[in-house]
Amino acid sequence: MTLSDVNTENFELFKNQFEIYNYSTENQLVSFDLKNNSDQNLLLNQLMCVGKIRSFDEKIPSMNEVFINAVSGAQNQIPALDF
Repeated sequence: MTLSDVNTENFELFKNQFEIYNYSTENQLVSFDLKNNSDQNLLLNQLMCVGKIRSFDEKIPSMNEVFINAVSGAQNQIPALDF
């Protein structure tokens, strides 16, 4: 996600509401990634109050990542055996 013309006060409120990581500023642009479990339209509406949206890319996990997460989750659910 990349924004320009960022309203600092609104961005601080936005950061408190969402999990932001990989935050950087360069050439008067603010770039970051975030974890969003809510509606994309709601997120975009809130971002428009923060600044001008220059890029917005939804990251979808690969099949490999989905498989690894599924297997990891299944292993955590296997009960321990007592001998």
